[in-house]
This record gives sequence, C-alpha cells and structure tokens, in this order.
Amino acid sequence: HLWKMQSEVASQARKQADRSSHHAEELAELAEEEREAASLRHIAREKAQMSVSNTDDYQSSIQAQLAEASRASEEAASFALESRISAEKLDRELDLVKDHTKAIEYVNTMEKLRNEKDVLYQEALKKQNEAEAKATNAKRLLDTSSEVFTNAKRDAAQEQDEVNTRRQTECTIAQAYRKFLMASKLAKSVSLQTKSAVEIAEEKERAEERAFEYKFKVERLGCTIPELANLTFYHSTKFKTWEESRKAPNSHMHSISEPRVKQILEQDEELQRENFRKFTKSHICRIFPSWRKARENQRLNYDPVVAHGLGCQLVSMNFHSCDEHLLLNDGRFRVNGSSGYVLKPPYLRGELFSDRPQSWRFNILRGFYLPKGEASILKKNLLVGGVFLPSVSPFVRVSLYEGKVDAKPVLHETKAVRKNGFSPIWNEGDDEFEVKVEKPSVALLLFTVWDQETSDFIAGAAVSVNHLRQGYRSIALFDSLHSRIGPYASASLIVRAQKL
Repeated sequence: HLWKMQSEVASQARKQADRSSHHAEELAELAEEEREAASLRHIAREKAQMSVSNTDDYQSSIQAQLAEASRASEEAASFALESRISAEKLDRELDLVKDHTKAIEYVNTMEKLRNEKDVLYQEALKKQNEAEAKATNAKRLLDTSSEVFTNAKRDAAQEQDEVNTRRQTECTIAQAYRKFLMASKLAKSVSLQTKSAVEIAEEKERAEERAFEYKFKVERLGCTIPELANLTFYHSTKFKTWEESRKAPNSHMHSISEPRVKQILEQDEELQRENFRKFTKSHICRIFPSWRKARENQRLNYDPVVAHGLGCQLVSMNFHSCDEHLLLNDGRFRVNGSSGYVLKPPYLRGELFSDRPQSWRFNILRGFYLPKGEASILKKNLLVGGVFLPSVSPFVRVSLYEGKVDAKPVLHETKAVRKNGFSPIWNEGDDEFEVKVEKPSVALLLFTVWDQETSDFIAGAAVSVNHLRQGYRSIALFDSLHSRIGPYASASLIVRAQKL
C-alpha cells in the first residue's frame, strides 16, 4: 500500500501549499496597502514642508515692514519734538520783540507752519498706528505660522516614525514572502514527487490490471499454431520516434491515447500530421480514450474526426456515452451502408489527390415529427397512450468538424419555433448561412435539434461533406441512443444545399 501512503502525503503537502499561498496573498495585500499609505503620507509631508517655507518667507516680509513702520514713527516723534522746541523759542523771541505787527505776522507764519507740521505729524501718527496694526497682525500670523510649523514638524516626525515602521513591516513581509517562495518551491517539489509517485502507482496498478487480463486471456487460450498467430496477430509497440515507427514491420501497430495525440500535435501540427499520414499509409494506428479521464467521467467522449483526419484506422469510442461525438462516429460509417468499414480519403492513402476546399450555402427549411426529449418526458409525463405529444419548441444547431484540435465547431443556430414539434418551419432569410470547408474528404456536418424551453437534446445526425448532394435534401434524425425506432422513426429535417 505504498501508493496510498504517498497519496496521503501528497494531499497533506497540497493542503500545506494552499495555506502557505493564502498567507502569502494576505501579506502581499497588506504590503500593497502599506505602500499606498506611505505614498499618501509622503505627499502630505512635502505639502507641510512647502507650507512652512511659505510661512517663513511671509514672516520675514512682515518683520521688514514692521521695522520700516518703527523707523517712520521715530522720525515723526523727532520732528514733533523739534517743532515744539522751535515754537517755544519763537514764544520767547515774541516777548522780546516790540513791533507787534511783525511779531503777529511771524506768529501767524509760525502758526501756519505749525499747522502744516501738525498735519504731517497726524499723518505720521496714522501711519504709525497702521504700522503697529500691521505689526500686530504680522505677529499674530507669525504665532500662527509657528504653531503650524510646530504641528507640521510633529506630523513629519510621526510620518518618519511611520515610514520606519512601514519599512520594517515591508522587510518582515519580504522575509515572509521569501519563506513563502521557499515553502512553495518545496511544496511544488513535494507535489511533483507525489504526482510522480501517484503516476508510478497508477502505472503499477494498470500494469497489474493488464497482467491480470493477460493471464486471464492466456488461461482461456488453447494451443495456437505459431504460423497462424504470425499471420493474424498485430504486435502493439510503444511510440518513440516516427523514424523508428516507419522502419518497423507492417505487423507492428501503435496504440496512442487521445491526450497523447494532442501533445504530439502541439509540437508542430503540420509536421506531425504529415508524420501520422506517412505512418498510417503502411501501419495500423489505434486511438483510445484516456483511462484516467474515463475513470473521472464515465460519460466522456472525444472528437473522432481529429483521429480520422490523421489517417488512424481504429478510433475507440465510449459507446455508453450518448453525445455529439458518438453521432459524428456514426455519421462517418453511415456512408458505407453502416457496414463498419469506410475507405480512407485518397490523400491519406498516399495517392496524388488534392483535397480542394469547398463552399456551401444551406437553408434549414422545416422539420417533421420531432418528439419531446426523453428526459423532459419523464419529468412532465408527456407520454400519453404511447404517443409523444408535440409540445417542443425546437431549434437547429449546425456544427462543422474538420479534425482541428480544440476548434469551435458551432456555425449556425436557427430561431426556435414555439410549441410545434410536428412540423416546424424555419424558411426565413436569417436561417440561410454559408460554410467554407477546408478538408471536405474528412469533414462532417452535425445537425442537432434542441428544445429551447428545457435545453434538452431531441435528435441529431452527422453528414459527410464529401457525400453531400445539392438540392432539397431530407436528413434522417437519430435519438440520443443513435437509433430510429418508436417516435423517432420518421423524425427528419428538410434542408436546401447549394455548392458555391
């Protein structure tokens, strides 16, 4: 039971890796938020420094104006003092003068001069008051600016502390992230080792199953003549290189899984298609579904047209899976009267043949006898007296399969006809469409009918493009089990086909 223990170890390693990844994502988000906050604080700090610088300039200007006002005030006070001294001197001289008329004139002149000086003094006093008011405002602004500067300085210090804290946090996050990377690498390494161990265990299990099957078959076999065995037995060999495969005898064949075919085509699709064509001209190649996918999903099929386009002779399908891909497989072998054998196109057989592209125009005209889908019948009890009630709202979906890997095949969808499965009509201009086919010798057109209300599959059919004929054609439809019995015996579509 070593593979079970390895699977448990792998599961624990995956859980640990998921937890580490989750913690790393949270730390990364926290670091991003811290970076954004740091950027905003850095911008606020620059704005505060600019505001402090502007405040310092304005403070210097106010101080200069205050000094100028003080100087003007001192000059006005000095001039007023000189005027008083001159007036006192004139009064003393007036007492000494005998000619009163000249004295009066002189006094009037001095009075006039004093009035002028007084006006000048009042103006100087007014300027002084204004200067003092400006100085007061400047002082108040200076105090306010100092307070703003102090607050800005304190905020800057706090921001610096936060920046230091953030840097420390970032260092811690970086260390945690490095640890996470190391843990992630370790988890990946453990996961790869576990995956390898699981694959080895699965391979051993498959080998054990094959050994058991081989032993069972050997036990059932009797005495076989070697000459007869050499004539009737194909030797299955593992694919390594195309050169070795083409050199092998014609009795050697390859069995390749469908995922492995996709891996080969991903390398160089055109070159690998040519390698497949050269190999299958003289050897048998079998394509089978993936065992792992079959275990995960029992109702799983793959596109068989890809393998048909490569020239592979045997394409295994899950016949218990009733899906569109199985309809394609049925359509491929229905062209030969459903005998089970179809001749490969000439260019896959090595003949000089050019598979020229074709262009077609189609018009979905009408349908006949489209029964209700079986799943909806069981749900809604629409089976009355063994007769299916025609209460579907059908629409037709047309898909083109040319053997391209991971292609989107849906080409056209008609409008739904409400509540008419007996004889729905789609003969409208919108339902006419054109199809360009690059590989008509391997391409298949799939016509499927669906119920719009329940999204249930009603019926379908695949038609080989290389066997299409022009004109008005009737396409026989098959149910989900790919049969035409019971209510599906007459289900069909009328289509107009025109080759351009």
